[in-house]
Amino acid sequence: MKIRILFLLIILNTGILFSQSRKYLIFDLSGVNGVGAISFDSRFNENNKFGYKIGVGYGTEFHSDQQHFYFTPVKVYMPVNNLQYHSISIPAHLYYQVGSSNNFFEPGIGICAVYTNYTHRAGNGAGYFSYAHIAYRHESSNVPLMFSLGFELPFYTPGAAIGYGVGLSAFVNIGFKL
Repeated sequence: MKIRILFLLIILNTGILFSQSRKYLIFDLSGVNGVGAISFDSRFNENNKFGYKIGVGYGTEFHSDQQHFYFTPVKVYMPVNNLQYHSISIPAHLYYQVGSSNNFFEPGIGICAVYTNYTHRAGNGAGYFSYAHIAYRHESSNVPLMFSLGFELPFYTPGAAIGYGVGLSAFVNIGFKL
């Protein structure tokens, strides 16, 4: 059954990749991804203001007696001193663009799957959470670039194995039109 679902998703994604809509390869800095991510962004069709974005991100967290920092979608529940933790995330969200042909307000909602090399409250390194997405987006009409900045806010997701996410996460994105 899992192979059938995976095969169906591959066929669906291939059709979406070759559709006639605005598509971008995006480099994400911060946000629910952690340190950063590489994402694919597209609208459902050229004249539609609905779109989606899916990517793969990396996060890290470090603890010691003197310092603590984290750039990861989830925080270590019971940290051990002098260890660096890592996370891989797969965020995906749907958005709607409000605005003119180049400048948009972009509200959205998404879900992020996460795998870490440490355990959460539920006892394993895998989990997911939902998040709200709010951004300003500029798509250049004469240069094949896009730029966006905004905030993502993880919120409680029933059934998720993750205790809590980062609070309000600011992000910056730069995309190249495909």
